[in-house]
Amino acid sequence: MKKIGATFLALMLTSTILLLFTSAFSECCDDTDNDSFDLLIISPQKYQQKCNRLVNHKEQMGINSNLLTAEYIFENFDGKDEPEKIKYCIKKVYDESEIQSVLLIGDFRDIPVRYCYNNDEFDSMEPYFISDLYYADLYDEQGFFSSWNTDEDSLFGEWNGQCAEDDDISLIPEVSIGRLPCSNRFELKKMIDKIIRYETSLDFDEWFHRIVVAGGDTYSEARGYNDSAFRFYEGEEQAKKIMDVMNEFQATPLFASEGTLSTFSVFESIWKGCGFLY
Repeated sequence: MKKIGATFLALMLTSTILLLFTSAFSECCDDTDNDSFDLLIISPQKYQQKCNRLVNHKEQMGINSNLLTAEYIFENFDGKDEPEKIKYCIKKVYDESEIQSVLLIGDFRDIPVRYCYNNDEFDSMEPYFISDLYYADLYDEQGFFSSWNTDEDSLFGEWNGQCAEDDDISLIPEVSIGRLPCSNRFELKKMIDKIIRYETSLDFDEWFHRIVVAGGDTYSEARGYNDSAFRFYEGEEQAKKIMDVMNEFQATPLFASEGTLSTFSVFESIWKGCGFLY
């Protein structure tokens, strides 16, 4: 179960990272009947005006995009709750336009998150964890809509012990998913400023092909994990898997076992520039 949970997290983080550098905006509209496009952006209505600058910037880069407001989705799509309405919207747009990416604008108060239930018998103070991968995993292995709640209770992505209570979750995203988790207009403006600066003012080739990976002993003996299954450094093992997948990038590993992982080393590596961070 531990390995499954780690793989789940790796997929979620990887898909989020990938979108951060491929996201785009377009003219704001509340319909999906436009010509085909590559990116769907979902934002609360209050941020539309702030997005216009980034919309124009991305359009100049030739990326076709479309923006839907969360308010429009909640009023016009079916679903058991707001996250499921958003997922059905993404599915509709994916079916009609074959979008590659989805970008969510706002924190959990503006664009709700999906809390998944993981009662895997490991000691944890947080049986629920957040996963935006829920929005990207549109279909199960049989090609049906993946609700992440096949037993139709109040728990999504549910594990109980060593068994999945919600079956047919493929964990394979149909689209890349990302989020700009801004809490207000000021934070959104700063994010937009940085995106435009990185894509226009800096030499893209100098820094983009670097990847920084950081990891340590996620389940350490100091926290009471003394079983033989916890003898290795889980965070580092997952980081190594990311490095194997992205082997065309110059990797900067920051590992606790090697004494290279610290708050300063992470910031320093990011300041030097990197296209991807895990």
